[in-house]
Amino acid sequence: ATCRVQVNVTTDTIELEGIEGNTFTMALGEKRTVRGIARDVNGDTEHVKNDGFGWAWNNGCISVKNNNDGTGEITANRVGNVTLTVGAKDGSGVTAKYNVRVIIAITGIELADTTVFLGDTVQLRPTVVPSNAGTFLPSDFEWESSDPTIATVEDGLVHGLEYGSVDITAT
Repeated sequence: ATCRVQVNVTTDTIELEGIEGNTFTMALGEKRTVRGIARDVNGDTEHVKNDGFGWAWNNGCISVKNNNDGTGEITANRVGNVTLTVGAKDGSGVTAKYNVRVIIAITGIELADTTVFLGDTVQLRPTVVPSNAGTFLPSDFEWESSDPTIATVEDGLVHGLEYGSVDITAT
């Protein structure tokens, strides 16, 4: 008697394509399709099953639709933090955990016009839109002066150097 024996390679690690590290952020209402990548002990994908993964999460901040092709469509349902677990379906028991932070996306940044006297400084405090997108410090933004010979800016602190007008931008 003869039988055929299939020798499979088991998964050693799992990662999500395009996600650096194990933490990522999504905006409330955002949908993102991610592809799971299973690798063997040598880091190869050639003989490892990459067409199906199990998707689990520990609260309602996100939901995941399993597309049964190695991808999952993540939907950000409510603001908060959630652990997303991606599991291999090859019997290896290997999983990867990702911390997902769901936030309210910032749609704008507002700065009030102000005056600084020559040789003095003034602290700018940006306001984000919508206002419920969170609390931010001036150091959380990138700052730029349209003319650093008139005024410089660092972490929102404007230094008046010469008489004139300048645009300060926070992004």
